Amino acid sequence: MLVLTPVSESIGATVTGLDLRVDQAADVRDTLNRALHEHGVLFVDCGDDLTDEDQKRFAAMFGTVHEYPFKAHDGDPFVLTLDSEVTPGGEATGDAAYGTDRWHTDGTVMDVPPQAGVLRPIVLPTRGGDTLYASMYAAYESLSSRFQRLLDGLEAVHTTESVYRARPAARAANIFGAATTAVHPVVVTDPITKRKLLYVNSNYTERIMGLSDAESDAVLRMLFDHVNTPEFHVRLRWDMKTMVIWENRVTQHRAVNDYRGRRVLRRVTVDGVLLAS
Repeated sequence: MLVLTPVSESIGATVTGLDLRVDQAADVRDTLNRALHEHGVLFVDCGDDLTDEDQKRFAAMFGTVHEYPFKAHDGDPFVLTLDSEVTPGGEATGDAAYGTDRWHTDGTVMDVPPQAGVLRPIVLPTRGGDTLYASMYAAYESLSSRFQRLLDGLEAVHTTESVYRARPAARAANIFGAATTAVHPVVVTDPITKRKLLYVNSNYTERIMGLSDAESDAVLRMLFDHVNTPEFHVRLRWDMKTMVIWENRVTQHRAVNDYRGRRVLRRVTVDGVLLAS
């Protein structure tokens, strides 16, 4: 029997009681979809020996499985192997090369960013290597009403050039290929919960349109610092029996680069829809 248990007031819930090796009933799928939008991230008890096909079946409950363009595939175009010791250029540079050790939302440089990501562990370090998630509902809702009104209706430029400038190893390894740029609202409304959320991130957001450079830089610095508020966060301490799915639009995440040894995760991505302010 499906059991959902909230982890905190702001973000996260655990999921137990699912057999992930079979298709789920319609009411279970509906409950999980609603829970993902409400809690932002779900930590799923996946048991032992889950396969890539099981992971894809689970991901497909939330939308169309998507071929993510910015990381190397290992045979199956819908399953990414994220290996801390390997980048596309072959260097053993880990999370720091990709910029995944900074708060970010995946794929905001795309016109239609992915809706969700599903990760399961393959190899874990003996210590460390956790993943943090932050609620962008909480980030927006904790701002003053005056600041919310300033942000509502604004748009921001997101670009891979931002990562390339901050992380020369990413450019050297050509992780993202040619520079990619997109424009999105600074504040987005979730289509299920109807709650507003903050949609800028320190990895990809370059500037806020309609503000001067100095104003944009000041506002973005404040918002990037604001995302780092502990009350918005939940921490996943990985174990081999936990799979995670996060709603990419209502959360940010970052790897904690505090480990030695190899860390290998497999990822399946769920296709997105156009963002609405």
